[in-house]
Amino acid sequence: MKNACVILPTYNEADNIAEIIAAVFRVGEKLQNWQISILVVDDNSPDGTGTIVKDLQSSFTRLCLLEGQKEGLGRAYIRGFQWVFDHLPQTDYVFEMDSDFSHDPECIADFLKMADSGYDFIIGSRYIKGGACPDWKWHRKQLSFWGNQYIRLVGGLSKVHDCTSGYRCISTNLLRKVIFSKLQTKGYAFQMSLLHQALKLGARTAEIPIIFIDRREGHSKLGKGDIAECLKTATVLRFRKY
Repeated sequence: MKNACVILPTYNEADNIAEIIAAVFRVGEKLQNWQISILVVDDNSPDGTGTIVKDLQSSFTRLCLLEGQKEGLGRAYIRGFQWVFDHLPQTDYVFEMDSDFSHDPECIADFLKMADSGYDFIIGSRYIKGGACPDWKWHRKQLSFWGNQYIRLVGGLSKVHDCTSGYRCISTNLLRKVIFSKLQTKGYAFQMSLLHQALKLGARTAEIPIIFIDRREGHSKLGKGDIAECLKTATVLRFRKY
């Protein structure tokens, strides 16, 4: 039996967290050769997200909670990775996944099929055949697509079609080689920084198509500052040597 841990970074996700946890574990129950755990990394949400998770732990024995200060998406994932290394050392793969149903939990099985095939960095892609963002308006699709093309070209990430996807499945053997202190980003650009270093480490990458939908409840946390950070980081990565 192999082990995977789904990391859910949260900030004010009280309206979604119970449902997404239940949905992930339902998917896990259908898997033949994998056991699923969940780690919620909550940035001290004032809406009580952490309290909801604590209440659910009596029902889900493989549900874990890590609380801390709000330092951005990248820092939340790094804390989550390190917690898994220390507390769930038997974990073979970790997932990056949104907690608002923008990422369909049913895709977990598709990711793990690729993991079983030997890939160690699997990306849920909006920009390969079968992938889409059906809820987005035309101008948002264009901004996202061409921004991603810029990042691929300038950041040296042309091997991958979707460099900023937040739905990923990554081998812990690979992650243990990553020098997190050299990622030098706290926000959404963390995704491309991590990918860049993984490729430098020789990661065997694969992409599966995903349908990215707008969050069910609450408000998006992506701001103009995050977009600017991604474009800036792409330029920095072009000249990065590890």
